[in-house]
Amino acid sequence: MPEDVVWSLGDVLWTRSVVTRLVVAFAVIVSGIERIAIADQPVRARQPATLLPPESDESLDTERSLSDTPTAEPASYLPDQPLDLPGVAPRDDEWTEPGEVFPEGGAPGEADVVEEPLVESPGGQGPPPGPRRWLTDHNDAVTVLFPRDGFSVMEYDARTAVVIPLFLGGPPPKLGVGFGATTIDSPDGFDLPDTLYNVQLELRWLRPVNEWMAVDTAVGGAWFTDFNTPASRGFRVTGRVLLFMTHSETLKSAVGVVYLGRDNLVAVPAVGLIYSPREDVRYEVMIPRPRAMWRLGKSETHEQWGYLGAELFGGNNWAIDHADGREDVFIYTDYRLLAGFEYKATAGPTLRAEAGFVFAREARFEVDPRELEPGSTGFARLSFVY
Repeated sequence: MPEDVVWSLGDVLWTRSVVTRLVVAFAVIVSGIERIAIADQPVRARQPATLLPPESDESLDTERSLSDTPTAEPASYLPDQPLDLPGVAPRDDEWTEPGEVFPEGGAPGEADVVEEPLVESPGGQGPPPGPRRWLTDHNDAVTVLFPRDGFSVMEYDARTAVVIPLFLGGPPPKLGVGFGATTIDSPDGFDLPDTLYNVQLELRWLRPVNEWMAVDTAVGGAWFTDFNTPASRGFRVTGRVLLFMTHSETLKSAVGVVYLGRDNLVAVPAVGLIYSPREDVRYEVMIPRPRAMWRLGKSETHEQWGYLGAELFGGNNWAIDHADGREDVFIYTDYRLLAGFEYKATAGPTLRAEAGFVFAREARFEVDPRELEPGSTGFARLSFVY
């Protein structure tokens, strides 16, 4: 293929025009609305979940809430899916996928930060048993940080997972795949590429230890780059080890560590409690994504939840090349407070709309001395999980 044709295709694929960004965001929104419209139909009512002894051949589906994500982080948000509680080994034809604890991290384009704990979602129970799915954990999210001091951010993140059947009973391993694009408008003189990218692979497996305990392990690789640098730059090894414990029907806890491999943040703790005094209230006192959730409405086809929360350790690192060819690493950090609304179809996708406040922001380079400290601003995020 002629070289000029190759470059033309590249320009089309990686165009940074405002029109393209708006088209991507619109496509994600329309796709999510269509899925909700299809799924919003009456379905068989599900029975309340109950803990079963290890020897039982019945399966229990519970689903975690969230996030995200991202952002978190937009970081490390891993999409939500049903979780089998410790002590329950579902049949091979009725297994469910465990959910994530700390979503896409909370940083622009990162999905390796801790995601909220592996606990049931606001709805309480997961979807009814069904045929095996080979693709799961689909998540699309668009996040906008409003302009302030000449600095603004728009993030797009998409991810899914491929199930690896081992037929050992319980949740099988999954290979997660993710792609993100972060578009940044910065002041003149701040030598930063307009768009930064991330590509991620992660092998994850959650296994029950006994009736009340489960271990979630994951290891993977992620490439954060402007696509102008050598493949060896911008690559990071990521992973996590998390222990989840069920103390009672209302209290759960989690403890562990998430390895991010960032230049400015190698690892973060994952620790906290999840307390649900009633089925319509839940408090997630979790680092790095605490939340308080209240159910606003419920029917046979859907539920609505409102929540308040925070995202700590936001930000990410990308390997870049400056305009003069110098190699460097761009480092962005922030913290976020948010309010959100969740619409969850009983047997379909989940829509989340969030808005909040971003503060303590810093944008700098590892080598270049230039740095920015943009003022606090607002942000909005729309995500679909299906």
